[in-house]
Amino acid sequence: MIFFSGIRATADAFSSQSRSKDPQVNDAAQFLIELGHGSGLGFFGRKATPDAVTTAIGLLREHGRKLTHEQTVEVVGLLQKLDETRAIRRRFVVQVLVTAATLAVALSVVFNIVDASDDLKKVGYGLLGTIIGYWLK
Repeated sequence: MIFFSGIRATADAFSSQSRSKDPQVNDAAQFLIELGHGSGLGFFGRKATPDAVTTAIGLLREHGRKLTHEQTVEVVGLLQKLDETRAIRRRFVVQVLVTAATLAVALSVVFNIVDASDDLKKVGYGLLGTIIGYWLK
């Protein structure tokens, strides 16, 4: 079942973004996202939620946006979920690229596209097994 949960997490990362029912929360989250793109804000990736909430409160107040503490916590939760989905997307793209490059090398050795000794063919078969095992884990 771990295999299917990994597929579910990847599919969720590429689906639509999570939104709040509160339009003020959505507006504040969008504002912080736009603010972060232009200025190297350093808001995303914070591990400590209280630190992120304090940063969000300061930024929102500085720009004249009034939210309750609960709304601010919800904004931070949305931003952290967005950060997690971005990490999943990046990881998936890198996994596919590394797999494609490794698969190209292994298949070219196995199918004699390049001249290879028997020992190198064994390495090619080993790479194919490793790739299959990785994706089926």
